[in-house]
Amino acid sequence: MIPKKLISCLLLAFAACGQAAAQKGDSEPLLWSPYRELRDVKGIFCHPTDPLTAWAATSKGLLISVDEGQSWQPVAEATTEKVGLVTNLIVCPARANRLVMGTQDKGLFLSVDGGKSFKPLGDGARKPASAHIAFVDFGDSDPSWRTLYVTHGRAAPGISVSRDLGKTWEVFGKDRFLKSFVKDGDTIVAAGSMAETDGEVWGIHRSGFEGQRWEECNRGIRPGQAALPLIRPLRFLFSTLEGDVLQSNDDGRTWYVVSQVESASWGSLFFTYGSTDAAQVLVGYDPHREGVVLSEARFRPGSLRKANRGLYVGPFVKTGAVCRANANGTIFYIVMNDMLWIGRRPRPKTGPALIQVRCLPPSTRVDSYATRSAEATLHERIESAAGSAPGPADVKAIAQAYNGLSELKGALRFTVEARVEHPKGASAIKVVTVDLSILSRGRSVELFDDGKHADGKARDGLWARQMPFSPSDFGKLPNRDRRPGLPGRAAVTVTAIDTDGASDHWPAVLSIFSRPEPVSLWPGGRGLRFSKTDSEGPVSVSPAGSQGLNQNADALCFDASGPGPWRGAWIMGAGGMNISGRDALSFHIKGDVNQELYVCIVDRYVVGVDAVDVPHYGRAVPLLAGRYLQAITSRYQKVRIPMTELLPNGTLFLRRHTAGIALTVKADGKPGRYYVDQVQAEP
Repeated sequence: MIPKKLISCLLLAFAACGQAAAQKGDSEPLLWSPYRELRDVKGIFCHPTDPLTAWAATSKGLLISVDEGQSWQPVAEATTEKVGLVTNLIVCPARANRLVMGTQDKGLFLSVDGGKSFKPLGDGARKPASAHIAFVDFGDSDPSWRTLYVTHGRAAPGISVSRDLGKTWEVFGKDRFLKSFVKDGDTIVAAGSMAETDGEVWGIHRSGFEGQRWEECNRGIRPGQAALPLIRPLRFLFSTLEGDVLQSNDDGRTWYVVSQVESASWGSLFFTYGSTDAAQVLVGYDPHREGVVLSEARFRPGSLRKANRGLYVGPFVKTGAVCRANANGTIFYIVMNDMLWIGRRPRPKTGPALIQVRCLPPSTRVDSYATRSAEATLHERIESAAGSAPGPADVKAIAQAYNGLSELKGALRFTVEARVEHPKGASAIKVVTVDLSILSRGRSVELFDDGKHADGKARDGLWARQMPFSPSDFGKLPNRDRRPGLPGRAAVTVTAIDTDGASDHWPAVLSIFSRPEPVSLWPGGRGLRFSKTDSEGPVSVSPAGSQGLNQNADALCFDASGPGPWRGAWIMGAGGMNISGRDALSFHIKGDVNQELYVCIVDRYVVGVDAVDVPHYGRAVPLLAGRYLQAITSRYQKVRIPMTELLPNGTLFLRRHTAGIALTVKADGKPGRYYVDQVQAEP
């Protein structure tokens, strides 16, 4: 066996020869060099929106870089003694401080402070299928970002799913082993092997039901990695270790070959941004023959460009061989034979050079509901004061409403930052602009390097500007401009132009997500679809005309004609609601009998079953003993109950569900009539 140190020396020698040869030819899109200061590197993970941040997993623990891989510092809370060997690390797209880390044999760990501290997940009675984590990702259909999907490779069959950020787990697909995967909405596409083959026959497996039901779509290939485009159309791709790239145009059900490279073995496959926000590059890495290959046409013949200047490619690569790119595709990382290699964009010899561009903060959450409510409040205050001469109280109310709205709108901004260099110095840069058409159609604005726009010192090469935006802008864009559809993860293109007209451009990634809005389970009003459902005990449930909060509107009437126990459940519409991410259930209630009432949430659907199932009731919460009400009266009172009380095992994840609430009394309960209106799941 060849010693590792000798292999490393040979790799460096071969790389030096390759670099000398490359310098005689055409310029390469990447220049590679080994990072010699790190030893025993096992994995590399990049921040999804901040191009400066990456993590490296080593045999001693996790390290972080916040300067594009130029230096690395150990993460004190993530040493191998504390968490084991790190196999996966993901950052929540909507919450930059929420990280989930998977390990080789100690399970999952959560950080809510950007990686400063970690706590173990899944240590309760309902655990993941295995403590070995092959792959982990957030559920993109969950607006609360509390849903996690975990696979375990050959350590255990199935996919482990948590809908409460790792507190409790369910395991689905127990008849197959699953490894790396990509997820888009309800669909998961994974490398898999049926358990009946003892994990020997691998292929592509698909779930269209958020992991609960699976099918085998392709058998007998050696799958590498799945990839999902950054920009529409969203068509799944999968690499193989035989040199093929497969594509599916029907949500992962069937696959066909779009590219064949003889003798290649694609260990890595992923999309990253190209020179603009509209360009996406498919990246493949074959450590033995092709090296790093880039294509803007999904590896179709004639579209491949090799990017191996300074990088060793050959038979001495025995372990690792994983390639990743930072958020906007300016820095590439490779782990091979326990070494870290870094690839960077070469700087042009003439003209401007965008060294790095980014958006700050890396992700933003938008509370559209709060903004609309504040606007409505301001209009109400103005209209109320318009009927007569406004007094001091009216002026004060208008000022408070205006200040509240201004504060919310002031938070809707981000900073675009670009570091620009030029061989002739900073004075050669004429203008730096950013194209914001992804946020507001046809809008391009200038950045500044004058020390007055969050750009550091004047004329220091750092150009920046704060950018306000409005959630209403998102709906104005045509479908082709919604890449992949804001709110969400997208990019804006920064362009630097010098005094001679030469230019350079590159995208900066931003992530904007909406905070979940209230979901109306019974909004009140006439003409609402209502379906009477199962009732236990002598009770009828029906719309009650003119009993709603609003004049001439319907409320929901629970009419108990006899003693309890009785329970009335109701459902609204045909489904399509998602209450995940909502923190409380709120409703208004009145009645003619003052007695203890119990309230619970009812789920009338099972994910993965194409039929309405029997009702599933959450925990019954008392209104009086729980101090949500002092008494039931003949006048409406608002009740707000935390979801943690109603759903102790985690927030229900309702997609395409029908749901409602149920009322219950004790066994000695009296007959009575109760009206409920404006039932909402609130954030």
